[in-house]
Formats: sequence, C-alpha cells, structure tokens
Amino acid sequence: MTSVAAQSRSAPPTPEPVARGRLFVALLYLLRVVAALHALLALSQAFSIGRYLDGSYPMVRVHGIAAGIVILSGALLGLLAVLYAVAGGRAWIAVVCVLFFFAEGFQTGQGYARALDIHVPLGVVIVALALLIAVLSWSRAAARRRPPRRAARAGEGERDAV
Repeated sequence: MTSVAAQSRSAPPTPEPVARGRLFVALLYLLRVVAALHALLALSQAFSIGRYLDGSYPMVRVHGIAAGIVILSGALLGLLAVLYAVAGGRAWIAVVCVLFFFAEGFQTGQGYARALDIHVPLGVVIVALALLIAVLSWSRAAARRRPPRRAARAGEGERDAV
C-alpha cells in the first residue's frame, strides 16, 4: 500500500500535446520554403564571387544584384519567422532571422564600401547561418508548437502547490 506522500512525489502529469492550428502549419511550411530559397541565394553569392575571382569580371555586377535579392528574401524570412513565432513557433527563430536580415544589410554595405576585411568573413558566416537556419526549419523542434503561456504558468503553479 502506498502512502499519499509517495503518490504526490511521483512525476508530474505530462501536459497534453498542443494541437497545431492551420495558420501555424501554413507559416511553418512557408518558413521552410523561404529559408531554403534564402540559403540557396546566399550560397549563390559565394559562387558568383568565386567566378569573379577566376577572371569573369562581369560577375561582380551579378554579385551586387544578387545581394539585393538576398536582402529581400532575408526580409521575407524575418517577417515569416515573426509570424511563425506569434502563431506558436519557436521565438528564437524569429530573433535570429530578424538579426540576420540586419547583418545581411550591413554586409552588403561593407561590400559596396570595399571593406573586404569585414565583408568576406561576414559573408562566410551569413552563408553558414543561412544553411543552418534552413536545416533547422525542417527539424522536429521547429514543427512543435509552444504551449500557451497561460497554460504553462498554471501548470507550474499546480506543481509547486503539491
């Protein structure tokens, strides 16, 4: 026979999984598609500047035009990430994508200013992060919806009371 104290020390009940709404799922898939396209565009920047360094000098113009397209796709990615977070997605993805957009703008400005000591390493970091965000957007963690904050607080209060 178990005592009441032993029963109260057992593991707290696991919360029920939060249902994923249609808006959340739609935003998740849009985020995934835009993150993948953004990563490909960022990767194309490395190829275009590589062609320029191999002697195809008109590629520097392509590199500059593509930078604008990368920034536009970064803005769309940041907007979708914020909407995704509001719909119940991971908030850190929104923060990273918005900061990422500003880093891309700064990086492009450094390229036009010919500050290659900043432009080149930051470009490498941006391409790596774009690929990482694209991969992480397809993870199981990104597909899980956060529980509502009120329910999480209520659950914590109940556990503390026991």
